[in-house]
Amino acid sequence: MAGGQAADGRAVVLYTVKDGGALLGRFWNLDSYAVLFGTEDAAKLARAAYTSEISEPKGPAVLRQEGWADGLVENANSVRWLGLVPDTTPDSIV
Repeated sequence: MAGGQAADGRAVVLYTVKDGGALLGRFWNLDSYAVLFGTEDAAKLARAAYTSEISEPKGPAVLRQEGWADGLVENANSVRWLGLVPDTTPDSIV
């Protein structure tokens, strides 16, 4: 649905798994991801993310009103974030 990259190398991707489903969000530290997969090619990193974490999301989806999706979607507070526990911030997410 939407995505962006912060100046610090993090990427945020917002998507739904099925039509009408919940809006999901996920962060990646692109620098760490590039090292993990041995490439900085954006298309290859996107394929890796899709295969491993987007097509079959796992874990709880947490509502957080942090502004991480501001400007990407109309109702940024409706995003359910994956890969988070209630007290984490994106700074620690790979």
